[in-house]
Amino acid sequence: MDEHKIDFENKRRKLDCNGKQKSFNRNLIDIFKLHAVEHVAIEYYDIESSKIIKYSDINNAIIEALEILKDLTDYQFIGINYDIPNYCIPSLILGILSKGHGFVYLPLEVSISRKFIQLLNVNYVFAKACLHEADIICEYVIHEQKVFLIKLKHDCTKLVKNDINFAYAIATSGSTGESKIVKVSHGSILPNIIDLKKILEINECDKIAQITNLEFDPSLIEIFLSFACGSTLFLPSDNLRNDPQRLLQIMYKNKVTFLQITPSLLFHRWSFRSLSKTIFSENSSLKVLLLGGEIFPNINKIRKIKHLKNITRIFNIYGITEISCWASINEINLLLSDKDHSSDLGTTLSETIFEVRDENNEIIKDGSKEGSLYIGSHTRICSVDNEAVTSLNSLVFRDTGDLVQVVKGKIFYRGRKGMIIKRFGNKLNLQKLEDIVSQLDHIKQCHSIWDKCNHKLHLIITTVKDFDDISEMRKNILDHLKQLPSIYQPDKIHFINNIKLTRNGKVCGKFLEQLCEEEESAINKDAEKCFRNLWEEFLIRSSKGFLELGGTSLNALQISSTVSEMLNLTFPELIGMMLRNSTFEECSNYVINQIKKKDYYCKEESIRFDNGNSYNSLLKEAKFSHPWQKCRGKSIGSRKNKKNETYGKISNIAICHSYDLKKCVDASPTLFESSEGKQYVTVGSHSGIIFTCELSDEKDAETYQMKLPDRIEASILIIDDFIGIIGCYDNKIYCVNIKSGQIIWSYKTENIIKCTAILCAKTKLIFFGSYDYHVYCLNVNCGSKVWKVKPSNSSITCNGCFHSSTNTVLFGTLNGTCVALKKTTGEIFWKHKLQDPIFSAPVVFKNGLACFCSVNGTISCFNIEANYKIWSYRTNGNIFAHLVLKYDFTRDSEKLIATSMNKNVYILENVEQKPKTKIFQLDGPIFATPWIDDDLIIVNSTNGSCTVMNLLTGERLSNIKLPADTFSSPIMHNQLIGVGCRDNCLYILKLQRE
Repeated sequence: MDEHKIDFENKRRKLDCNGKQKSFNRNLIDIFKLHAVEHVAIEYYDIESSKIIKYSDINNAIIEALEILKDLTDYQFIGINYDIPNYCIPSLILGILSKGHGFVYLPLEVSISRKFIQLLNVNYVFAKACLHEADIICEYVIHEQKVFLIKLKHDCTKLVKNDINFAYAIATSGSTGESKIVKVSHGSILPNIIDLKKILEINECDKIAQITNLEFDPSLIEIFLSFACGSTLFLPSDNLRNDPQRLLQIMYKNKVTFLQITPSLLFHRWSFRSLSKTIFSENSSLKVLLLGGEIFPNINKIRKIKHLKNITRIFNIYGITEISCWASINEINLLLSDKDHSSDLGTTLSETIFEVRDENNEIIKDGSKEGSLYIGSHTRICSVDNEAVTSLNSLVFRDTGDLVQVVKGKIFYRGRKGMIIKRFGNKLNLQKLEDIVSQLDHIKQCHSIWDKCNHKLHLIITTVKDFDDISEMRKNILDHLKQLPSIYQPDKIHFINNIKLTRNGKVCGKFLEQLCEEEESAINKDAEKCFRNLWEEFLIRSSKGFLELGGTSLNALQISSTVSEMLNLTFPELIGMMLRNSTFEECSNYVINQIKKKDYYCKEESIRFDNGNSYNSLLKEAKFSHPWQKCRGKSIGSRKNKKNETYGKISNIAICHSYDLKKCVDASPTLFESSEGKQYVTVGSHSGIIFTCELSDEKDAETYQMKLPDRIEASILIIDDFIGIIGCYDNKIYCVNIKSGQIIWSYKTENIIKCTAILCAKTKLIFFGSYDYHVYCLNVNCGSKVWKVKPSNSSITCNGCFHSSTNTVLFGTLNGTCVALKKTTGEIFWKHKLQDPIFSAPVVFKNGLACFCSVNGTISCFNIEANYKIWSYRTNGNIFAHLVLKYDFTRDSEKLIATSMNKNVYILENVEQKPKTKIFQLDGPIFATPWIDDDLIIVNSTNGSCTVMNLLTGERLSNIKLPADTFSSPIMHNQLIGVGCRDNCLYILKLQRE
């Protein structure tokens, strides 16, 4: 050791606190060797100037700092203000550490600086100028820059010394929640420096770039590693940092060998072209590129821009501030084809323990199960916020907030916990979505935002270059996303030039959220204005309902059709809402909510699911012979296991069971008999849940449950033992096993499906209508399309029925079109137009005549083969319920029963000619289809009232009031009634008899 080094060492020890030589065991200062004094310690670059600082200059600055701080013995942390020039900060850091204090960098943001000062009891600060409410203690010149040591004018408690020697304090980025202040001990950060020096083979010939913001703890790795190895610290000014192209050129020209950066900052600051010509070029001097702080970027993009002769070693480095920066490292081999290689977190660094835990906090050793990653250590223990380190256990674990997977002893990153969302009841990982999109060559950055409030999934994209045809690019993205389940399809794709980053170089989540919110707000505002103008063309704006303002079914149809055309979107419930007397505000909110939920860009073709089993194996035993079932006033099939039912006078209706389906149950339940002879009730809800229960009054009744991606309002058609067909608001019709939850196949239309399918068992064909204006015919075995026909320019909400003499299927539409379509070809055989929308399913009498009912309450009877109307009957009330036929064996004739929103039940007799009518009145509007069993009729009013009446006399036999509005139609078997309610429940009621 030469005389200069010996003199510096003696002065430093002499000026140490209490004038005694301090033990540097487990201390950062102990590894900062006294390097060759003439070696360059710092190369500082500004836009037009530069500065060289040698190790001798650093040593002198440390001695001066020790002199200034010699009387400060009771304050643990010394502040360094943001206005100090960058090239002075390393010397101040080393001076503060040499004195035995910890340091804290006080950023420009006042709230964070204030939190540091208050929590750490910071009383002394190095600053370029005197701060408000502070006194200057002294001034000195460091590297030709005047610096003040100031004392803050605030109440500061002197800290009691403890066994922990803190090196510094720093704030977390807030990516795991609220930003926290972490106090880092020497023993916690020291292993990082020792390990990285060895692993990365850093020596005094290296030049380490210090371009990380000092508020982000990797910046301290850059400083500490450089001085521990005797390297040169490449230090740009703030002005140069803000000129990315010039910064890149200066780093390249001055042969930087070590660069640590976040992936977002790397690809945000510089284009692929710029990187390929500089640090990834053949002539690059860059030896080490550390990418950390975020998920590792798409490895294929690096392969394409990195020259084959480029010497740069690339590392994926991982860690959290709460355990003092880095915890593991993995060198990326670009030659490996393993697509999971870049998500491997690699080898843990010294004195660091990884632990993967499941939801029950149990440790996951290996296997396919994902879990939460915890990082622990016996020695790398930091104090978070107000924690007292001495009170912590000797082994402390911190939750990273990350999901990982343990496979063959390796730990693979699977995304942030916050990226696991529930969409339409399905759990999905947005990290998978981003990974898939990032595979595309023209994508530079891809980020997803889940708008939980509006249930919309956004993708924010920046591209490698500008594209003229955004629509083509969007199509490419959506086509590429078909390798994921359709639930991953985004609602909106945003193409922007730049993504805002945080001070730490990470993607700014608040910026992305605000971008999505602003666009949503603009869409909602335009939609509300459009609907208001339409409403006021026909009605005045008032708090009263549509019907009270004089609105008619024709007005409802005009408003709905026009707003659909203007906004290029259908609103399936709008007509019904207006005709149920909803107000302008209710209808306007519905229109806006439909826009929020609409998938603008996903036009995915039909998807077939097998879940490891082909549909052939699942359906190979299916006979499709219409198992006996009941739904919406109609029975299908014949029972194999008939039981004698005993009757007596009805005394009461009681609730046996209620089952919570999480959201409204507006769908009408289906009752069916299994091959074992048991009866079951099955129904879907707005939550997407399909719930099936044994029809029993016993407590231990069997139940089964599965979930589809969106709302269900259609009833379930049972085609075989527990196998059903069901339409959904995600535009698809599904074939499912309601017992096992397996999706056998699905077919996607262009809009929602509320229509219940009907099955022709002979041809193995199903028929249903969609809100996309089409009637579809599918092969029930595999869900393949046989034909689709557009009978009119209007949606179809109700199911059809078969007309055997013409071999056709009948449907009604929301613009009043009645149509008969040939079953095998879809050819239109017969067509008629009513004045008002049709919400009721048509019925066919035994003699072949067919009845259609429009929403204004007019029932029309047609001879389809001869193409003329037989009769019509007006009820003077809106009808949404299906018509029900009741065969009278004593008279060998049929009765037609209709229920209306005017609270009446209409019983039409002599329907083959001109009907005669009986009318019974209830105490509430009736939306649901009644159930008829012998001479009993069960009717649900919208106010929740379930009434049992004598069909012949109209006598009310019993009544029960459900807790909420009811639009679901009841079914009954063996004195047990199944019905859905808007309190989210399926109810099993029992008729009690004397």
